[in-house]
Amino acid sequence: MSDKQLFVTQITDVNDSTSAHTDSLGDIRWVGNNAYKYVKFNSATANVAATVGSLVVYHGANGVDDNEVAKDYTDGSLVAGVLVSVPGDGQYCWIQIKGPSTLTIAYTAVPVDGQPITKGNADGAATKANEVDTAGAYKQVIGHSIDVANKKIVLDCPF
Repeated sequence: MSDKQLFVTQITDVNDSTSAHTDSLGDIRWVGNNAYKYVKFNSATANVAATVGSLVVYHGANGVDDNEVAKDYTDGSLVAGVLVSVPGDGQYCWIQIKGPSTLTIAYTAVPVDGQPITKGNADGAATKANEVDTAGAYKQVIGHSIDVANKKIVLDCPF
């Protein structure tokens, strides 16, 4: 007989505090071929609201360590994953970090099927990946497009 973990919260749940559930910041959960990470959402400097299917970045210099994300690209550079719910500022939620996913925000530069993708120029958006940006800095590849017309990707963000 194998051990099976049962979870209290659903992947799409949003919580106001970590004491309301058994999940801890930074927890990783696998559901089929998809991996999710439990994080805190920050609407950041520009007060950018969450939307399902948008990319989020780790917020500020300590976002990776604090497991805090924002949709506002001016407040972070490393893509953390894709929102699967609509948390408010300071709320806790799951983001998808690996596996097939569907984006809801238009690409800033449309890739072709199979092309690597990276963070776009608009908050929450993706774009086709070039190896370096205009300043010569290497870009983070966050996955690959698999169906450009329907904004389907295979996501591969760091834990």
